[in-house]
Amino acid sequence: MDAVFDFSPLSRQVTLPEVRRALMGYSQRWRIGIFILGVMAFLPSVLLVLLTVLGTLAGGGALFLAVMLVGSAYGFWTIYSAVVVSLRIRDFAARNSLAYIHDSVGPGYAGTYFSQRQVRILDAIRSNAPLFIELGNFQELIDGRQHHYGYVRIKLPKALPHIMLNAKSNGRDLPDDVQHSQILHLEGDFDQHFTLYAPQGFERDALYIFTPDVMARFIDTVGAFNCEIIDDELYLYGNQSFNLTQPTVITGLDALAAQLLEKFGRQIRNYSDDRAAASSVAANAQPSAVSAPGRRLKRLPWPAAVLLYSSSLVALIAIAIFMINQSKHQPDMAVFWRTFASLDVAVLCAGLIGAAGILAQHRQKS
Repeated sequence: MDAVFDFSPLSRQVTLPEVRRALMGYSQRWRIGIFILGVMAFLPSVLLVLLTVLGTLAGGGALFLAVMLVGSAYGFWTIYSAVVVSLRIRDFAARNSLAYIHDSVGPGYAGTYFSQRQVRILDAIRSNAPLFIELGNFQELIDGRQHHYGYVRIKLPKALPHIMLNAKSNGRDLPDDVQHSQILHLEGDFDQHFTLYAPQGFERDALYIFTPDVMARFIDTVGAFNCEIIDDELYLYGNQSFNLTQPTVITGLDALAAQLLEKFGRQIRNYSDDRAAASSVAANAQPSAVSAPGRRLKRLPWPAAVLLYSSSLVALIAIAIFMINQSKHQPDMAVFWRTFASLDVAVLCAGLIGAAGILAQHRQKS
């Protein structure tokens, strides 16, 4: 990105008509949420007035209705605040000739977080010159719960083997089940800061890319980020959302990306995968930057994952059967055993539903 920005749009006052016009252009999920909040606010208000007039409003009922009103008011405030933030980031991007991405579902990025999970980009800004750098926040849906993270997406001079760096300081693991046999130990104290995964057979390539000075630059600049190199892109995954309305955050991330590329980009410009050129000549095809085995890290094979999951479900069934039999042989403890058997069956049903969802996603991807 450019080193000098006009940050005035990030602190400007946003009016209610602007928020209303913005919401009209948002996706249907926003409008449904506002409708539900409106119903939650309208009905308790009517009931409070009606019951007060009739003189039948009890303390418990008043408390319940008041909680609904407070909850809906908080919901409206949350939506209003989110829209204000988006409008400020949008105007900042327009003022500084940056691209703006908002509420983008499944953006199709190569990064594992974006290609393997249910992800929605909330807000992001992107510069294409002199460097391609994208700063943003995304929402990830895991087990029905929403998680918010920040990310930095950087274009590299050329495609590289798929490499992942799991930062040990942020307490957050990399996505997906990357095979641990691909862990590569580097010299110095790099292993104290990152766990590096490289495709098998590409260990020498990773050592060529991660020279001591490059490792030092990663430790100094992105030691708190999980990193991923995939194709010709570098991703930095933050442990929480970035506050993109704060000038210091934007300039800090921009400087971080520039400092990282200053040394890393210079090192990888001379990288080449001889296997890719040889395989292209043998197949009489267009030359590829990286041969097929190095383009993606290997993950836990699908049959092995199914076997592991099935074994857990079978164990739950066996436990449920045991508890039911115990309730028959111990009448005085029947309630105890049946209660825990019911809980076990509930967990079993949840597991089956989860397995069905995983299978559906796997078929869709394949």
